[in-house]
Amino acid sequence: MHWWSEQIVNRGVAWTVIGAVALLGGLALWSTRELQHTDDILAFLPQDNAEVELFNGLNREFGTTEVALVGIEVDNPFDPVFLRTLQRLTRNLADAGMLNHVASLTNQIDFVPDPVRGGIVNSTLVDALPESAAEEAALRAKVMSRDFVVGNFIAADARAVLIYCYPAFGTDPRQVAQRIQALVREQLPEHTIYWGGGPFVSTYIYDVTREDLRRLTPWAVLAIVLLMMLAFRDLVGCGLVLVSTAIGTAMAIGLMAAVDVPFNIVLSAMPVVLFATATAYGVHLLARYYEHTASLPPDRALRLALNETGPVILVSGLTTAASLGSFLAMDIAPIRTFGLFTAIGILASMALALTFVPAVIVLARLRPRRAGAERRARLFGRVTAWATTHRATALGLLALAVLPPALAISRVDTSVDYASFFGRGSPPQRAESFLRDRFNGSQFLQILVTGNLTDPHVLREVRRVADRLRLLPEVANVIHLGDAVARSNEAMTGQARIPDTAAQVAALLALIDDPSLEQLVNREQSRGLILVRLRVDRAAEVERALTRIEELLAREALRDFRVAYAGDPAAAQALRELVAARLLALAAELGADAPSDPAVVARTLALDPGPLDATAVADAVTRFLRSEENPIPLPDRATEEATAAALAA
Repeated sequence: MHWWSEQIVNRGVAWTVIGAVALLGGLALWSTRELQHTDDILAFLPQDNAEVELFNGLNREFGTTEVALVGIEVDNPFDPVFLRTLQRLTRNLADAGMLNHVASLTNQIDFVPDPVRGGIVNSTLVDALPESAAEEAALRAKVMSRDFVVGNFIAADARAVLIYCYPAFGTDPRQVAQRIQALVREQLPEHTIYWGGGPFVSTYIYDVTREDLRRLTPWAVLAIVLLMMLAFRDLVGCGLVLVSTAIGTAMAIGLMAAVDVPFNIVLSAMPVVLFATATAYGVHLLARYYEHTASLPPDRALRLALNETGPVILVSGLTTAASLGSFLAMDIAPIRTFGLFTAIGILASMALALTFVPAVIVLARLRPRRAGAERRARLFGRVTAWATTHRATALGLLALAVLPPALAISRVDTSVDYASFFGRGSPPQRAESFLRDRFNGSQFLQILVTGNLTDPHVLREVRRVADRLRLLPEVANVIHLGDAVARSNEAMTGQARIPDTAAQVAALLALIDDPSLEQLVNREQSRGLILVRLRVDRAAEVERALTRIEELLAREALRDFRVAYAGDPAAAQALRELVAARLLALAAELGADAPSDPAVVARTLALDPGPLDATAVADAVTRFLRSEENPIPLPDRATEEATAAALAA
């Protein structure tokens, strides 16, 4: 430091330093023009983690597992004017170019029998707009009778609807959210809209963080300026320290742009952190220089100030940079980036405090205003003298100041609660409340299923696991491929069940022309997803739900199986478990009282009822054969009675 202090007082060296800093600063500012921004929350996940890799793989395979939810409050969703607007909005969103699929009430596939050719027809649930009160009432009854629609696309009280927007893989969440919001506001300017799901949440966080920092940075700079003005009474010196820190910050950001590192949400705080931390380096040097100029020539005062404070500034900067560099050990990429480039900004600001600031001092011959300096020195001297002569009292006062905050630290809640990220009345908080109250929540999780998903035995096992999941108190809804197959089979045969053969399943899948199936099964039909919607959103509740789901899957999900036919005790037990799970799931949907344990129902189904009255059985079978529930009507009454008698025997 002694060698440098001798060199920097040379005006030629000072001009060289300022020229080099100007060149580097200009290059940094030019480079920032190419700086990219990202608001992808998924970037905060450790990319080399096995579960994160699986999640990203599912995004690529199934289009995306992210969904943007648009909630709309409406007094009468069956009003033809609103339905026409919703149809147009759904088409416009689908044509926006950034979405794989858009699902709303107006484009849901409804499987209905074909009265002319037989079989089933893929028709939209809202196939025609109502033109009279009677048609509107009929449409309302039809829609509200569809279990897969109520609670998913329309609220149970029919006062709100939901649009699902699935972004294409690799699209920018912020651009997707902005495009969706623009189209929705254009079509529904008078309605109350709620924006839920990952793209809207990440966009809100990014925009609010950037806006807060835009407001905070000037106040932080102003506070620093006021403190330095109170200390030095020198506007030029204050400006010098701020310019030095600003150049160091620009160098760090310019380097980010040069190496194609995007600016993320965490890095938005970097300028404030640097101004709050790195300005101290220039302040220390300037303060010591001003102190020595009271009795020494400027050049000698600067050399002495550099010799005294230079090592301290160097150690302080290196220590701070090393502390920030420790973030490189974290799994979260944006935090690593923040630590690395903030450390670079610290080092750059430290270097400028030791080079650029002295060079300007030499050329500008800075001198402080001495007014009030003696008064402040006397005040601080008295305080220091009192503390040294009354050590016990000073330590007691310090303990009183420190102890209450130290005790309060233990009460800090360190859980990562989704709801705590947003203030009351913020768009994400309002959307979460809306989705929780009207649609039983917005938290989704995906369960990967691997197997031949055209095999009816596999689909029945998927449905059994889904039925077990539905009984968990934290689960609001479960969607899987078996439901779609069962609905289409109901239209074909009158029975909402999975067919008995793989050929029948494949035929039904071929008839289902619904893009939403891409979210449930891949093209090879070898992997599928069970989509689980949670009715809880707080961190502790979600964690508890995940634990229960993982335990259930570990206990219930099959890794491999063999098909056993009638007469095999294993087949009978498996059938009872399937029936028990289905009965309890239906009871839960209907709000009926039922045992909480499927094993109880399965044991009840296994009980031997004893000898049955053949006449009573024949009468019951006959009634069934003559009812609308029978999917295969018999030609005449004699055949019905003969069939019933044969079954009863």
